[in-house]
Amino acid sequence: MILEIIRNVSTYTLLSTILAIFAAVFYQYWWRRPNGFPPGPRGIPILGVIPFLDNFPEKLLKKWSLEKYGAVMSARLGTSDVVVLNTSESVVEVFTNQGSLTSGRPAENIIRQATGDKGVILKDYSMKFKALKKWVIQSLSEHGFGRSGMEERITEEAVCFTEYLKCKVGKPVDIKVRIGFKCLYFCASKLFIFGNILPVKSVRVDIKCNLPYCMRPTLRIGRPKAT
Repeated sequence: MILEIIRNVSTYTLLSTILAIFAAVFYQYWWRRPNGFPPGPRGIPILGVIPFLDNFPEKLLKKWSLEKYGAVMSARLGTSDVVVLNTSESVVEVFTNQGSLTSGRPAENIIRQATGDKGVILKDYSMKFKALKKWVIQSLSEHGFGRSGMEERITEEAVCFTEYLKCKVGKPVDIKVRIGFKCLYFCASKLFIFGNILPVKSVRVDIKCNLPYCMRPTLRIGRPKAT
């Protein structure tokens, strides 16, 4: 009987019915919230509230919070739901009083594939994370992290950076690139690879030759070898 009805229905009517059912199911899925999720705008399908955000999205979110949704609200950005905290009290409550429930990290498949689900930086909050964190802190402490000797090394790098700026007086300097390199160089060469000094005058050649070597131990942070 069902087959006879389908044969008698035109193709246009059948497609319209299928599209209507799909739209209804998608609409229901789009507006559904996780259990206990705070209120907030859902926006339009697929894009969420992104089309309504301007150059200062925090101001619009603050306005929504004050006028309608309260100190703790949610918003859908694209296909992801986010929670927005708009008062200092809510921040303290969520990240301090309820810290054990909000200490996790987003589980992104692309990050897991890139890191092999190893390391401590992007590891979700768990017993394994606590063990890795403890191991990392112990390893860094062996290299002077958190001790007075670290201050001396930072002071040395600050003096070198000051001398570099003196040589560039009256010339344009991209200070962001230089500071970024100094941070990477300090962590890689002085914190993990003692004695690997990069001369300031030949810094471009040294960066090109030594950057992969300097970054190698940095990328291994939180990946202890089996013993």
